[in-house]
Amino acid sequence: MIRKRSKAAAVLLSLILPGTGHLYLGELPRGLAFMVLLISNIVMLVFAGMNDIPLKVLAIVFLSLLIPVIYVVTLFDSLHQAEYINRQSQAAAGAYPGMHPQPHQPFSVRR
Repeated sequence: MIRKRSKAAAVLLSLILPGTGHLYLGELPRGLAFMVLLISNIVMLVFAGMNDIPLKVLAIVFLSLLIPVIYVVTLFDSLHQAEYINRQSQAAAGAYPGMHPQPHQPFSVRR
């Protein structure tokens, strides 16, 4: 059975470090992907700042602006994933008779 998860806890954890809210929700690959994205962005930002590369200022500005975008996307995604998991747990408990608890497969082909 799927346990209900707190939306507030998922969002708060995502505020602290992007990806931790997804780890709380049990979405390990998605959470790790957001963490790797943030860490690689910071590493590229440091690399761009320390080395003489063409268009250094442009690279630093672009990479700096990506950090808040990663945070916002992670916040909204963890909130929506928490809602989806809670809906699945209610469906498993019988709260929604027409909804069947199935794993989320956004790109599945129905036959």
